[in-house]
Amino acid sequence: MKKFIMGVVVGGILSLTSVVAASDSIQAYLFDVHFSINGQGTVVDKGYSVLNYNGSAYVPVRFIAEQLGASVDYSAVNKEIVINHFHQI
Repeated sequence: MKKFIMGVVVGGILSLTSVVAASDSIQAYLFDVHFSINGQGTVVDKGYSVLNYNGSAYVPVRFIAEQLGASVDYSAVNKEIVINHFHQI
């Protein structure tokens, strides 16, 4: 009987910890969107997605930067996204 009660207690504790871990999750969804950049309609490649979280749209920075003529690099050492836009004279 002691083993049964101990099993119920341990099972209950494990169940509660999974509920607590699940409450740390976020709700977001992907949605279709059309971009207009400098007045031109732009088709988004299938590899890119737009995320909506808490009323804000998060767009793929590489797609936007490249459409504006910039290059995008990632520095793993600095954990930094580097966007370079070269102005033509």
